Amino acid sequence: MRNGTAPFDLGADALAMLSSQRWRGNIRELRNVLEQAAMRSDSRHIDAPAVEEVLREAGIERVPPAPAPRNLAPAGNVLRPLAEQVAEVERQAIQAALEATGGNKLAAARLLGISRAKLYERLELVA
Repeated sequence: MRNGTAPFDLGADALAMLSSQRWRGNIRELRNVLEQAAMRSDSRHIDAPAVEEVLREAGIERVPPAPAPRNLAPAGNVLRPLAEQVAEVERQAIQAALEATGGNKLAAARLLGISRAKLYERLELVA
């Protein structure tokens, strides 16, 4: 935070909601939403309803988070090599993150908790 206080805990649902928004390249808008949610919170945790309330009051059109990845495989094809299953889950997670961030690879990498370089590496492997 700008005022020197300890950072707040941002829930996964709130992070997914923020990641799916179209910020028009304006980091100040994102910062303001986070600061408003933090000021309204009675705890050190910011959840999705708090973020949604601030977005609504700020007149920012809420974009729903990307859907959760689909099942690993059709029911009849569950027993297959672990490497194939892991690669499938990874492909789905990367695709969902890219869709949630409008194709922004840096934001997708942050959403996935990996570096941008690692995302590019994984994109080459799963392609």
